[in-house]
Amino acid sequence: MPDKEISNDFWLQNYPQTVKTAEQNNWMWKSGDVPDRCLNEFEAEMAPYMQDPFRGAKFRRFLPPDEKLITLEKKAAAEAIELANLSPDDIDLVLCATFPPDEAVIGNASLIAADIGSKGDAWNIESACSGWAVAFITAHRLIQSGQYQSILVVASCGYSKTVDLASPLSWGVGDAAAACVIVSDNESTELMGTHGVHTGHTYGAVRFDLEPVDGKIYRRLRVGKSAREHLGATMGKIFEACVNSALQQSEVALEDIKFCLFSSPLAWYPAYCVRYLGLDYDKTLNTYPLYGNIGPVLPAVNLYHALYERKVYEDDLILIYSVGSVSSCRAMVLRWGSVAVGQPPSRWKSADASCLLHDESSQTIFS
Repeated sequence: MPDKEISNDFWLQNYPQTVKTAEQNNWMWKSGDVPDRCLNEFEAEMAPYMQDPFRGAKFRRFLPPDEKLITLEKKAAAEAIELANLSPDDIDLVLCATFPPDEAVIGNASLIAADIGSKGDAWNIESACSGWAVAFITAHRLIQSGQYQSILVVASCGYSKTVDLASPLSWGVGDAAAACVIVSDNESTELMGTHGVHTGHTYGAVRFDLEPVDGKIYRRLRVGKSAREHLGATMGKIFEACVNSALQQSEVALEDIKFCLFSSPLAWYPAYCVRYLGLDYDKTLNTYPLYGNIGPVLPAVNLYHALYERKVYEDDLILIYSVGSVSSCRAMVLRWGSVAVGQPPSRWKSADASCLLHDESSQTIFS
């Protein structure tokens, strides 16, 4: 994570009028959108957050304006290789999901490989907010095929570079990077089943525009007017189809799953997922209040928190689900093994990770 942590106080102090008028100008899910009687699981979990202008976000990490995502990626990659007791020469392939990439088009895979001193291959993988999940699964399948022996998977998100601080969009996004190493001689973590569905039908929900500012061109994150309708299409049936198929491939039942890790592009999304599946709230966690939406890094960060907070142990069955607009949604079932876990981000304490998920009064969520 970047060192710079920004709380809601930053906007309350520097953009008070923006916060005050957020209800009139917010891009979707205004308080008036929630009926007195909630119609579905999504609205039921969303309703408590409508009294908070920040919609459940408390903190987020932003890179300095002159720093690129690759600085975070290199740090994560170096620590993952060290934890795996490998040298850069042992890495056969680097899979990288940088979103959005530092350059206009090209991702950072080859730059990371060169920086760490790997003599192997390097690929960029793009599936928006499902980038880490797709890269992770690809690495496992390539290892299983025997084509590679050691693969470094890196994912990062730099949303702060794409938002204007004067816009409410900046409240719910952040920057982060994560890395892991998958090797052929360690079969303790098993990818048992996975299923994905494309989300091409959500085209227009989220996009990047090019905008000139002071003689420079910047990418700006935009959310379409029909975002709520489009994003709704990725919920429910697609979620259920991905989860059921992954479970069937794994030949396990939902009740066999020890812990679930759902992407949290919105504060209430993990709670919606467990509610939809009929699970208890303590079956998952929610890092949105700590980091906001960090895109493709969300599944990796959630998994890290679950391991660090001792929610997941060796030999546990876990379910991971990622959602992405105009890319893919994907579920996977893993039997977790003996895996070394890196150090937590700077200024991060275990007590800070009492990840908020469900509070009937909403007083804790919005304190």
